[in-house]
Amino acid sequence: MFIYASVGIAVFYLQDKYLLRPTKLSTDFMFKFDHGFKEVNIPVNKEDTINLIQFLPADDTVAKGVVIYFHDAKDNVSMFESKTNVFIKNGYEVWIPDYPGFGKSSGKPSELKINEQAFQVKRLADKKFLPEQIVVYGQHFGAGVAATLASSTPIQMLILENPFYSVPDLYSSLLPIYPWNSMSNYKFPIGENIQEISAPVKIIFTDEQSANSSSSKKLSKKINDKNKFVTTSNSAYESTINQMLKD
Repeated sequence: MFIYASVGIAVFYLQDKYLLRPTKLSTDFMFKFDHGFKEVNIPVNKEDTINLIQFLPADDTVAKGVVIYFHDAKDNVSMFESKTNVFIKNGYEVWIPDYPGFGKSSGKPSELKINEQAFQVKRLADKKFLPEQIVVYGQHFGAGVAATLASSTPIQMLILENPFYSVPDLYSSLLPIYPWNSMSNYKFPIGENIQEISAPVKIIFTDEQSANSSSSKKLSKKINDKNKFVTTSNSAYESTINQMLKD
């Protein structure tokens, strides 16, 4: 019992270090990307600022829409430019915000704050694009953010890459002996939120382990006829996304 309690206390206080692995950047850091881009800093309050990179289609092409991309909870936006290629080729802008404490975004992260800032980015997109021109994309941890956003605002489509059912469910697959529904600081209940989303939902697995996890199997049961659940290889990723954008 002592060991159970001691380990439980340790994992409770260390859980965010497992889930969130940011790489911070100084405010004067100069991004260098292959694609054209704009850097936008959105002040939230005295402590928090959202650093948003807007990748743009080539040759001043008028964008057909925008992909709001929520990356995995590691590194920062500078590590994810390659993920924009397929969308830019299809004529979309790609906007990637960094979470609080990631990259040049300031503040301390929390689920509430991350969700609120995601809505701020969506409101900015709404000023330039119609709902049917806005694709929301979430990669692993970012899938939780994306699904929460898509459950409460109109969009063209939601694409989730290597998602989990919920954060407590993710933790339970690693340490099932603890009551993660009450212990987890983050919830991001993707499985529940999917049922509230009116737009088409496309779920793509590029990770075989994630695709075969109990969490993904629970998620697949939430998919209805208008949605799609796909397992693909990294080499076939772009062709899979191309097809999703055409469906």
